[in-house]
Parts: sequence; structure tokens; C-alpha cells
Amino acid sequence: MPRSYSAGYARTVAKVSQRCLDYWDDQEIVKPSCTSAGKGKKRKFRRYSYNDLVRLIAVERLRKAGLSLQRIRKGIRVLRAQGHDEPLDVLLITDGKALIHRENDKLKDVLKSGQLVFAFVAVKEIREQVDREVSKLPRDKAEIRRNLRTKSG
Repeated sequence: MPRSYSAGYARTVAKVSQRCLDYWDDQEIVKPSCTSAGKGKKRKFRRYSYNDLVRLIAVERLRKAGLSLQRIRKGIRVLRAQGHDEPLDVLLITDGKALIHRENDKLKDVLKSGQLVFAFVAVKEIREQVDREVSKLPRDKAEIRRNLRTKSG
């Protein structure tokens, strides 16, 4: 059985209040995915998985960056509809108004129906590609001549 964490632990890790956890659960922003049986009036205890903790921290960081909970909720819904497990498998960027996510080599605004924001070029990856290709080339003129002789002969 996967490990689960108490609401108290989740509050500590995400640095949010219990009221915040309750609201996010009610609004389906971050719902605890684990429950455990309890006694008395409290029949179930909310328990958080590791991925739930990641979601909590991601949402809190987006909030601190100025993005409203309404925009976060909408962004999560859009990402889920696109088949993403919301903030778990994407790079999210915000300026406090837009919610940008990286898809292949483009950055798209999740809140504007995937409108293209801009494309980017990963120069480090290009360097690695060039290094791989260059390492396949002959090193000197003698090696080039040998290669030419074997191809023509």
C-alpha cells in the first residue's frame, strides 16, 4: 500500500492552513487521494499521497506568484482535459496572470485555449546534438583518405 500523509503533515510541507486545505479540497483544486477509517464522528480521515503533496506545493507556489485560485482551477481543468496529470508532468510558468505550460518546443498559455506564446530553442540540447555528430567525423586527413578508399574500393 502506498504511503499516505496526514493533513497536518501536508499543511507543514505546503506551508498552508487547514482552512486552505479544506477549501482546496471543496473546490477540487487539490483533493486528498487517500482516506483512512476513523472512529466516532470522524468516519474518514483525509490522507494525502506523495503526488498530492507535490500538487499542494505547486498550487501554493502559483498562488504566491500572483495567480488567482480561479485561474489555477481553470488551468488544472484544461491540463486534465489535455491528458496531463496537472502540475505533476508539466513545466508551469506564470507572471501572475497567464498560466504557461511547456509542450514540446513551444510554450502555450493554458488559460487562453493553448494560444502560442512563443517558441524556444534549447541551445544546450543543440550543442549535445552537434557534439554527437562531430564525434562521428574523421579526425584527420589520413582517416578521411582511408574512409574514401574503403567506400570507393
